[in-house]
Amino acid sequence: MPSVRVAGAIILSGVIGFVSGWYGRPPDAISPIPPAPGAPQAQLSTPRPAFAIQRYPEDPKRPEQRAIKERARAIQQDAGAIRNECRTAAGGDWDRWERDTAKYRATLKEKVDRLKPIAKPLSPNPESRYEALAGLSGFPLFEVGAREHLRHLIDSKSLDQFTRERVVVAARRWLENQGIDLVFVPAPKLTELYAESFFKPCPFDGIIAPHVRHALLHLLDEDVETVDVLRKLQQYRDSDSEYLCNAADTHWGPRAIRIIAKEVAERIERYRFGARSRYGTPIVNALPGPFLIYGAKRPQSAAGWCALDIRQQEAAEQAQPRSIPHVTMLDGSEPPDDPESPVLVIGNSYVVNFREQLIRELNMLVQTRAADDATTEAFSDFLRDPGVLAHVRVVVWVTTEQHMTEFKPLPKPIMDTLKPAK
Repeated sequence: MPSVRVAGAIILSGVIGFVSGWYGRPPDAISPIPPAPGAPQAQLSTPRPAFAIQRYPEDPKRPEQRAIKERARAIQQDAGAIRNECRTAAGGDWDRWERDTAKYRATLKEKVDRLKPIAKPLSPNPESRYEALAGLSGFPLFEVGAREHLRHLIDSKSLDQFTRERVVVAARRWLENQGIDLVFVPAPKLTELYAESFFKPCPFDGIIAPHVRHALLHLLDEDVETVDVLRKLQQYRDSDSEYLCNAADTHWGPRAIRIIAKEVAERIERYRFGARSRYGTPIVNALPGPFLIYGAKRPQSAAGWCALDIRQQEAAEQAQPRSIPHVTMLDGSEPPDDPESPVLVIGNSYVVNFREQLIRELNMLVQTRAADDATTEAFSDFLRDPGVLAHVRVVVWVTTEQHMTEFKPLPKPIMDTLKPAK
């Protein structure tokens, strides 16, 4: 028998070695539902295996008092924190805060307007068309695609339509009518997270666009559980030498992904299924592996790399985060989508890599509906195939503050939830 155990150990060691050296799969956006005409195309996820990986014995949509109280507490706490920001910065006067920070937005606009077009861009992506926005004093991270990705910071009116139309509020109410909670996760851009590296002087709190903070507060005040991603990342930004953003790519970096995945998992833990899964027997392995910048094994392959000059490329090469836990099932396969999971992740390309880290933190498989530049398309999918939501208790909506300026209208049955009750 000892020889059998030795042989088994050798086989296991080989499997671990293979997984450890694997460079990961391309970041396919996962959407089992055929997209609506004109919607961003998305690839299919790995098929779910025939055997059952997890089961959820209780009805996940059954009301739970602890979950209800914890959700309300999270919303109240985040709303209070944003209000305190305004009180500290401008005595609680949002208009004054806008006026006081106008000079920073004007400076940012001047810098962005001076960016020159790339003579021979390597791709049609916004990140490749113009020079990158560089920071101060040799800061090694660069805001690529700044002309398109920073409009929400420069224009103080950019989120007025988003706030007025209340699309996310309608989505939250429609989901609530089906016993589903929404967790909205809007990620900031590099220029916001490292503001002092782009502005001198810089506001003491790093906020150059109070209107973005105000838009998040409007959501919280309308009972939309909104993760304050900017403040959460600022809390841990300087606790490690690894940057939270990529050096020449617009997506968040691996440490930021892990921080927010943990934050979302802690919120889902308030449900019985969340606590049971999170502290149950592990269903996945996570071994260190190379970080793919949206499919690129090397920083030089990122869409924004050609926006940097030679000296900037050298700095970015040294600063780029390189590794992330590679999440696999216990048999080494990729985590599949689970149509019976009570957690559904929707959103845009920021879902890539985040999905796997959330699975790791939850110790539970999820469903996924995501596509590049997606805003509200998933909700049209839900209307066409209501069965998708049959087992769902929580929808995690991952997007960016920038994309909030581009949200498409929701279908009428969902927007109708904004009408006063008769």
